[in-house]
Amino acid sequence: MKYLKFLIIFLVLASFASAEVQISLKDVYNAGEQIQFKFISTSAKNEISNLNINLICNGESELLYYKTVSLEKDTTFTLDDILPLPKKEATCYLEFNLNSNSQNTKSFEITKKLNGNINVAKKDINPSESVEISGEILNARSEKIDLVEIYVDDKKIENNKGTFSTSVSTLSNIKSGPHKIAIKASDKYDNTFENEVYYTIIPKPTDLKLEVSKYSVYPSERVQINSFLYDQALDKMNAEIPLKVFDSSNNEIASGENTLDFKLSKYALPGTWRAKSFYPNFEKEITFTVEELKNLSITVFNQQLIVENTGNIQYNQDLLFNLNDQQVNKRINIKPGEITRIDLIDELNNDRGKLTIYYGNDLSTFDDVLVNDTRSVFDKLGNSITGNAVAQSVTDMPREVYAFILFVVFAAICFYIYIRRKTRMKRQQEVLHEIRHGRKIATAIKERRSMPAEKRRRTFSASDEEINDFRDNMLKSTKKSLENENKGWGMFK
Repeated sequence: MKYLKFLIIFLVLASFASAEVQISLKDVYNAGEQIQFKFISTSAKNEISNLNINLICNGESELLYYKTVSLEKDTTFTLDDILPLPKKEATCYLEFNLNSNSQNTKSFEITKKLNGNINVAKKDINPSESVEISGEILNARSEKIDLVEIYVDDKKIENNKGTFSTSVSTLSNIKSGPHKIAIKASDKYDNTFENEVYYTIIPKPTDLKLEVSKYSVYPSERVQINSFLYDQALDKMNAEIPLKVFDSSNNEIASGENTLDFKLSKYALPGTWRAKSFYPNFEKEITFTVEELKNLSITVFNQQLIVENTGNIQYNQDLLFNLNDQQVNKRINIKPGEITRIDLIDELNNDRGKLTIYYGNDLSTFDDVLVNDTRSVFDKLGNSITGNAVAQSVTDMPREVYAFILFVVFAAICFYIYIRRKTRMKRQQEVLHEIRHGRKIATAIKERRSMPAEKRRRTFSASDEEINDFRDNMLKSTKKSLENENKGWGMFK
């Protein structure tokens, strides 16, 4: 603060040798402060003079000081005194009057505001910790004050000429985030200081909670899971909280942070599912139930019934086929997501009409379904051998087992065909041998008959009629044998 020292000299009546006022004037004062001044004069005679000092503020004059001074001839008179400033804020100057002479000072400020320096030792505080505060309250010129009252959050604290140090305790459940401490001070002239200091409460995790939108859900439905971390004031914290969801077989289905919103697959495993949330020193789990769903999707294509298990559990029940007057039960056993194909020609007789399939409490209907079995005898035989395997879903057994069964069936059919063909060829050879033998005998007989009587060697006697009967019987027998063989093996050609 810049201090100005004014020397006011009055050159008045001839009776005065000299007269002056000495004053150290400052730029700013607090309301109610006092200004010291000194009046010095030397008179040429004995004299009584009047000294008055006015305070001029915002064009208004206020008498601050009036003094009648008795002066003696050739004697120096000295007067030390004070000027009390009013308790108001204004821009002012002083007017000194000695008899009929006057002189003004430079203007200065009067304020009701005090200054202060406040310090917070630690601004980031944990719950239950104390906030350490120190500082000092000063006058308008940043000078110490003798008497001052200081309040921290409306609590009066001790101070030494405006210097203070104190602590403010915090609760264990105090809210997280910024907090303020109000500091107020005043002196005996009601000059005041007001300020706010801030500190921040660090959130302390105290609880972790999980919420699920539904506790009972079905496949293909949506489910939302939220994870919340709470602080010491039971307010939600802004934190990244890992979150995972596991199905009833402990397979991880989804993972993320804070919130998971996902759609269950249509084959979601039934049973109890778990959602788990993790945070340092915290772990929470919540459960919900995926309900069982038994359902089939049935279509008809190319005389086949295509059945898909669109539920989430094994389907092991009968299907009831109803075509006109025909009713047939067929047991199926398929896993979720599996498809089995059932040939209608294996289950129903040739017919055409409305086909209704009953399964559980549901049914599927198909208009104008044709069942027309055009297979050969061999195809039917093959299907009868492998029918049990065909009726079941291919996916019910491992591929290696299924391939082995097909191989065994194929090998058995081939072996059967081979044995039958071998037997047939053997029989045909025997018949041909008999035919050749018969023709050979007939030729020999003719040759003998054409020979002269003397050269004939007869080992037996037979007439022409007997020979013809023998030949005809042999030919009929051979022809009948060949026809029987052809009828028995026609299907394998």
